[in-house]
Amino acid sequence: MFFLLLSTCFVDTDILFSFYILPSWFIQFTKALAFRYSHYFVSYFATSIVFIGGAPYSLEIVRWTSVEWPGSLAQVASVWNIPMHSFLHKYCYRKLLSSGFATLSAILITFAVSSLLHGLDLRMCTVLLSFGLFSFAETGLRERLAISLSACIRTRPCPKDGGCLHRYKSNLNPLVILPCVIFLLINGYQLVYLANQSK
Repeated sequence: MFFLLLSTCFVDTDILFSFYILPSWFIQFTKALAFRYSHYFVSYFATSIVFIGGAPYSLEIVRWTSVEWPGSLAQVASVWNIPMHSFLHKYCYRKLLSSGFATLSAILITFAVSSLLHGLDLRMCTVLLSFGLFSFAETGLRERLAISLSACIRTRPCPKDGGCLHRYKSNLNPLVILPCVIFLLINGYQLVYLANQSK
């Protein structure tokens, strides 16, 4: 209920701020926030229905904190709808990679399949394919930066068991903090942009 109230009552700029002239970026941000919060409500509602139906409560559909603080777009893609991501990753992306497809081709085909599952809406197809391209570009850029700066700033965290060969591992190091904060801001902006394109 928390996310339902937030998405319909508290972040709706038409209701809450109708007497003020607001900057366009603020309006876009609140509309994207309302879109995400309504998704969280639907996801937690579905989890509750499945739990009431007798399934174990270990089912997790969304991790909203990872979406609201997007360390990387690949992370957002994997936690936005966890069961769908697991299905597409296992039966589409991995199969394409093992068949000899290049990584970018496998990503684009996987996001195309996802857009087909969302119902052939041109806007949704564009948003999902853009999301796939943005996350691929971010992953490549972060890999190159991690190598050149020798810092743990890759899209996926470095292994904790000592397999990391980077010189700067600490989250307190400026060479780790600064790129991560910059990517956090860029990813937040891209989520606002993509959410406003999907409406």
